[in-house]
Amino acid sequence: MRIEPSRGSLRKWFVAYFFVAIILVALVFGGTYLSKERYLGVVHAQADEVLNENKGLLEEISRLLASGKPEDFRRIFEIRTFLENQRSGLPQLTFIYSGKFADKLTFYRVNEYFPFDPEKRTYTPVYFACTRYLDCDYLTRFFSGEKVNILQKYTVRDDQFYIYTPFNGKEARFVLLFDRRNSYGKVGS
Repeated sequence: MRIEPSRGSLRKWFVAYFFVAIILVALVFGGTYLSKERYLGVVHAQADEVLNENKGLLEEISRLLASGKPEDFRRIFEIRTFLENQRSGLPQLTFIYSGKFADKLTFYRVNEYFPFDPEKRTYTPVYFACTRYLDCDYLTRFFSGEKVNILQKYTVRDDQFYIYTPFNGKEARFVLLFDRRNSYGKVGS
């Protein structure tokens, strides 16, 4: 007497395990996506609150960018620091503004480091590196006068996100970039 499961029952078990595995993988990826979307929603809400409560400061930045004086960039840096620290969960804030270099549109940034030499009273702008066909095109359209919406991008693998919020001031335009980047140190350090 042979005691073996029938061929059809092994196939049924295999199919059942396969479907259970697919459902579990879908739950993990779906949960990751939904939690990331919820977190980005919280960041959007906090950023909107900070921006709505500080319209006067944003207009001051517009005026200071239009003047282009080196000492005005110190004040822009101070405003950036103030806005970034308004909410505990708010990520890093960078101001992106435009300029010209050799008759080409360039993008500059004001973020966590301020390159100002108080003795010489000079300000050296820092270039903003962007990605072609994504944020470079977005910034080019915005600084060329086109109306754009908020740009949001994130990477799942590195758990990084970038939220570009355009601001049309009375005297100058700029973009507020809220971003979170994970940077890991060298192995063994």
